[in-house]
Amino acid sequence: MSFQEDETLRLYVEESLEHLSNIENDLLAIESDGADINEDLVNKVFRAAHSIKGGAGFMGLNNIKELSHKMENVLGMIREREMIPNPEIVNILLLASDTLRKLLINVGESNSMDISEHVEALVGLTSNTAPVKEKKKTTDLADIVMEGKTIFKVSKKDIYNARKKGYFIYLVELDLIRDVHEKNLTPMDFIDKIQESGNLFDCRPDIEAVGNLQTDAMPDSIPFNILFGTILEPSMVNALFDIDERFIFELKEDFSLVPVSGTAAAEPEIQEETSPEARESSAPLQEKENQASGFGMMQDSAGDQASNESKKTDMQVSAGETSLRVHVKLLDSLMNLAGELVLGRNQLLQAISLKDMHSV
Repeated sequence: MSFQEDETLRLYVEESLEHLSNIENDLLAIESDGADINEDLVNKVFRAAHSIKGGAGFMGLNNIKELSHKMENVLGMIREREMIPNPEIVNILLLASDTLRKLLINVGESNSMDISEHVEALVGLTSNTAPVKEKKKTTDLADIVMEGKTIFKVSKKDIYNARKKGYFIYLVELDLIRDVHEKNLTPMDFIDKIQESGNLFDCRPDIEAVGNLQTDAMPDSIPFNILFGTILEPSMVNALFDIDERFIFELKEDFSLVPVSGTAAAEPEIQEETSPEARESSAPLQEKENQASGFGMMQDSAGDQASNESKKTDMQVSAGETSLRVHVKLLDSLMNLAGELVLGRNQLLQAISLKDMHSV
């Protein structure tokens, strides 16, 4: 990474090591609970692995991403009560977490370190625990293709489960220079937003599109693809990113991609103020009415007062029209409030889902 490399990487490593600080005690407590799953504790460890995986994708730390992802899979099965955390399972998780810590401490060499032993052990747990019918499903991957190029391979089961929760699935093409660096943001800012509003499936930079990174010249753009699910609808999802909507795509049930900018229905015209043409066309009529009534000057004064009041409220509605003219600042405020409402609904649905799981 050629910009903010040291600072961004340092913050990521610090946050990740903090996530791992109590993981040994947490895993031992999970083991002692056995079949009496403490979901809050399992969720804590699951979120730690999930956060480390997401950040590693942004940084291009493939081994860290791979190992944390495999740990996340095992923890997910424990959370769903598909696996009982016995000493053997917890020992494999402990060894993997120790290796994950070593990778983070030696982050510069992490991609060249051998993690195959731990990956195979974790994969063995999920493969051996899954019923025969489910084993085929866990390897049933779908290609997410754009312009003839496979961007991601994703588990159909994961997508299906996300849709059952009411999630929309999106592919977002970020530019790490234009959409992140130039806005004084960090990749972790986007990771946090996504994890607060839904589920991050995968993310990775498009190295091929960047070209040769060995040169001293700064590339014009660094494409970064994100695949995630959220309850935010297509018309609202850009509140998370504030980017050109041409780079946000909804993943349909047939795994095709459709730009969200082309899915919204036509909306009423929104303007900051009445156009000059409209004011000019209405002026002669107003003048004739003033002359006919004999109270031209009084009505002019009243009209000025009404105009001032209209400017104060930043809203105008023209007689006989179906469009509503709203000041852009008011519109921004309304959009922010709508976004908060949707995020609140998301949290409520998640709470209901957890309650249903407890009651089963």
